[in-house]
Amino acid sequence: NKPTNGVGVQLAQSLALAQAASSSNQGISEVLHNSLRAKAMGYEKVPPAEHALKSWNNGLSRLEGNDNIPIADIIRSRLHANIAMSLLIAAMLGDKSKIGEEDLKIASENASQSLKLLDGIIERSSSVGDDTTREALRVVSGRSLRLVADCYARGGSAVTAEGLYQSASDLLNDEKHENHGGPLALIERREVYNSYATLCANWEKRSRDSVAMKEKAGLVEDQIAGCWRNKPPAYGGLWLFSVGDFQVSL
Repeated sequence: NKPTNGVGVQLAQSLALAQAASSSNQGISEVLHNSLRAKAMGYEKVPPAEHALKSWNNGLSRLEGNDNIPIADIIRSRLHANIAMSLLIAAMLGDKSKIGEEDLKIASENASQSLKLLDGIIERSSSVGDDTTREALRVVSGRSLRLVADCYARGGSAVTAEGLYQSASDLLNDEKHENHGGPLALIERREVYNSYATLCANWEKRSRDSVAMKEKAGLVEDQIAGCWRNKPPAYGGLWLFSVGDFQVSL
């Protein structure tokens, strides 16, 4: 039976949000396990993370009916970003530029939806004079933007991808927010430079830029706390949340 009183509805919404966020992290753990197993077995490619995709789609299902709730859209955005990430990461142990046409299409749709959800939240909050939301979403917006850029890069649209990488870098490198987001933000900043470096490496007469981006990625790596250093990019999809995160917006 569905709860009908205000407290019951609020509790049900809180639980749905927490379960969806947990599904997001569960999927990331599946991807990390898959990657480690593939490396140990000597696979050239990371197999599709089917259990991770199931977790993320389950998370999206749990959010059905929770409309017009900003935190629900933030979780949706993370779930879509993780789906895109898992499809893009499948080729990382092999040729980074190769991805199946259908997988690239699905990754692009999910990355774009992730960014669209965040842009919608920012636009609504800005319309009522709230500029804090934009800053709070700086890291996740940067990640979604980087994933959209990755899709363009894999699709051969180098010029568009470069512009998006630069925009993602701007989001993640604002000096006013140097410490915002902790180690996960630094991991994401590193990945923007790594992706940009890969783009330039496959671009005629851009090898110097590729080296420069790799150097920047290395400098960011040095800033990351020891226990988080050299972690794979999938770690950027983790959300270190508390239950209180899901109560304030209901």
